[in-house]
Amino acid sequence: MRQAATRKLAGLPDCREATAYRYLLSFNPLEFPDMVEIPERARELLGRPILVNLATTRPDGAPQVNPMWFIWDGEFLWFTHTNYRQKYKNIANEPRVSISILDPENTYGYVEIRGVVDHIDPDPEAKLYQRLSKWYDGTPVTPKDAPQRVAVAVRPTKIYAQ
Repeated sequence: MRQAATRKLAGLPDCREATAYRYLLSFNPLEFPDMVEIPERARELLGRPILVNLATTRPDGAPQVNPMWFIWDGEFLWFTHTNYRQKYKNIANEPRVSISILDPENTYGYVEIRGVVDHIDPDPEAKLYQRLSKWYDGTPVTPKDAPQRVAVAVRPTKIYAQ
């Protein structure tokens, strides 16, 4: 199913050498619906600068979970990353991800979002990183690894809010 549902970045000779690319996944529309309904509770948390846990699958099948900054644009959850670290390799191999958002005001409140990486855009000026650093910390910052930055768009396919 994985190979049928995705077009991988694996065709690139080395992820670090890929500076100008955009990849789109070839989806079975029955397997990945176009849009899911976003519950009100989820919209509330998506509109706040809260660290989320982004879970990906390593090429050997093991899970990897990391705290991440994100921003929601009403269609995609956007993350910034570099094109040479493990998480990038994970989503190039398996674009399905899971995101957990804990409600800082309710110990038992959370949102789980399952989704798929819809596309990855090069971001060599780290514009998304600057936007996220301003959103989370109040000051736009350009990281040293800006030339290797990418913007990752995740399209939700299932959302559960409690």
